[in-house]
Amino acid sequence: MASTLTSFRAMFYLLWPSETYFERVEDVPDYVVKAVEMFFVLQLIEFFIILYQRKPVPRLNDTFGSVAAGVISRIPKLFFQSIELTTYVWVYNNVHILPRLSWNSPVTYWVTFLGVDLAYYWLHRLAHEVNLFWASHQTHHSAENYNLSTALRQATLQSYISWIFYLPLALVVPPPIFLIHTQMNLLYQFWIHTDVISNLGPFEYILNTPSHHRVHHGRNPYCIDKNYAGVFIVWDRLFGTFAAERNDEPIAYGLIHPIKTFDPIDTQLGHLEYICKQFFKVEGWENKLSLIWKGPGWQPGLPRLGSTNFPEVKFPVRVYHPNVSSELSIYTFSHFLYVLMQYSAVLKYSKNYSTPALLFYTIILIFTLKTFGAIFDQKKHALYYERIRLILMLILPRLTIVQSLFVLQTHLFVQIAILLSFLATFCFTQVAPPENNISDYLSNDDRRRLHFILGDTIPRHLRDDPTLSGTLSLLESLCDQAKISEQDFNCLIHAFNEINCHKNILLIKSGNIYGNSASADAFNDAQDRQLTFTDRIVNINAGWTSDTLDYATFLYSNNRSMQHDRATYCYSPYTSKFSLNSDESIIGVTIYTVTRLIDNLYARNGSYLVVG
Repeated sequence: MASTLTSFRAMFYLLWPSETYFERVEDVPDYVVKAVEMFFVLQLIEFFIILYQRKPVPRLNDTFGSVAAGVISRIPKLFFQSIELTTYVWVYNNVHILPRLSWNSPVTYWVTFLGVDLAYYWLHRLAHEVNLFWASHQTHHSAENYNLSTALRQATLQSYISWIFYLPLALVVPPPIFLIHTQMNLLYQFWIHTDVISNLGPFEYILNTPSHHRVHHGRNPYCIDKNYAGVFIVWDRLFGTFAAERNDEPIAYGLIHPIKTFDPIDTQLGHLEYICKQFFKVEGWENKLSLIWKGPGWQPGLPRLGSTNFPEVKFPVRVYHPNVSSELSIYTFSHFLYVLMQYSAVLKYSKNYSTPALLFYTIILIFTLKTFGAIFDQKKHALYYERIRLILMLILPRLTIVQSLFVLQTHLFVQIAILLSFLATFCFTQVAPPENNISDYLSNDDRRRLHFILGDTIPRHLRDDPTLSGTLSLLESLCDQAKISEQDFNCLIHAFNEINCHKNILLIKSGNIYGNSASADAFNDAQDRQLTFTDRIVNINAGWTSDTLDYATFLYSNNRSMQHDRATYCYSPYTSKFSLNSDESIIGVTIYTVTRLIDNLYARNGSYLVVG
């Protein structure tokens, strides 16, 4: 009990200086591990406060994505000491330039307190301003909800960069004191990831608070690259990166270009993969190095940090939320909680296990988390992977090398639960049905256009109409007016594509672009008009959730005879940007062919889509 209370006080940086005095690194408690149980208790308390305040409750898929990222981020610590601490100790023991501070002095406490927080400010700021560093940090910003679980969405790679910023402290501050302050600095940032605390009065001028950190996680233009503080917001005020939360504009959370996946490995490494692809694609070593060391939004011809013309947020905000059935979501999250309970025990007693056993466990753990992510992403074969996982859960306790790691599975009750879960996977419906009967909101013309809802046969003149954008516009309008839910919206898009995929008619959901199939001679003047890529193409994204645009071939022409030239554009799902693989310039986009390299429930390879 005393240990839990101490961890709780450490979370608010409320340990007395005398409680932080340790002469040896081995004596420093791991407050982060001790606080794991407390994290979940506080999230439960936050959940009830959210219900009381009648705010939107946290989504199971988003919460899974955040906690799974935290699980992945701690895996390296199962095998070796962090590079952050290892390099710090080496510098402290081998570089003697300045006199050392005493390990049990109040002066050391305050120097380390302020020094660690200032170093974190610059680490955090450059993690947003250097593309390579952003690849290690974007994981944390990928959550589209903002609650205490978001704090757990940590990046695995960030510790391999952060050590550089703390090395100056190694010249004077003993390693044990540095270690305990980095823990408290990290723990402090847990409780500020919440939307249930509005304003803390005069503390807002000095400390980093939930209000300030909500701004940091926002993708509204005024929120971008603001409020980097760890504990003291005064650093942002001093260095010109402070922005106060506005009452007149709700904050939209997440990345400007959402990653649109709950796969924990893609969440961690997606942007790094994108950088690697772009590195070999851009020409000239100056551009290649600029791609790494300049801002995430940098392109040739732009300033170091890239364009500051950030897209405005469209309200109501739509988040990535595949239409997974409620029973399957609850099933998956329940199994995830069981995995978390097991993982917490392994993390706590990791020194008792052999390296081969931990390595085997890590492989199984990653496969498990990717399976859960595939279910929440509504991947076609997700339930097949889940059945394999359940079979492994019955087999693993019988393998000597990992038997002690899966001891819970030896109990009869747990084995029966696994068998019942296996049978249940054959009963689940992956796609949830629409929640409401929306036909009451439709006019007769709307019913004809939304024939897939009513089961009518679409008239030929509507089927051949080269502008099906009205269908999507109507759905978006109903969704914006809260007459149908986001789940219904996505489900109807699925339904339309499922019915029409054999005709190569596929509806694309995006901010400005709509698509369907049509012959080249069916275009009207509106569709032949010039399209600006910045405004029209750069925001395109697949309307069905289990798909990725890998590359697109655009046919274009500047006359009505439709004599096409051809150019290939490579698309990145992480930045939603196209890059031209041709020396020719675009004149006017008319048709594009999308080639899909992953399984999809509805799409077909080579479907022709008209941009209208």
